[in-house]
Amino acid sequence: LKTMLMRCFIGIDLPPPLKTEVVTWRDTYWPDAESSKPVPACNLHMTLLFIPALSLDVQKSFIEKLLPFLSSIGKFI
Repeated sequence: LKTMLMRCFIGIDLPPPLKTEVVTWRDTYWPDAESSKPVPACNLHMTLLFIPALSLDVQKSFIEKLLPFLSSIGKFI
């Protein structure tokens, strides 16, 4: 039986107006971005932490420990 590992990250969603500004900036100052596979506006976010590959059990444990903290801060954007 092979253990599946998944790379994870913690990120913050950006407000839609900021996403629009970022895409406008990118399109204005990096016009050949299309050749670089630009990220669609709907997928833009701020990455806070990259997490190494985790097994499903470790992922579940990590999420269980993270959720109370995330619930305590509420929506801040």
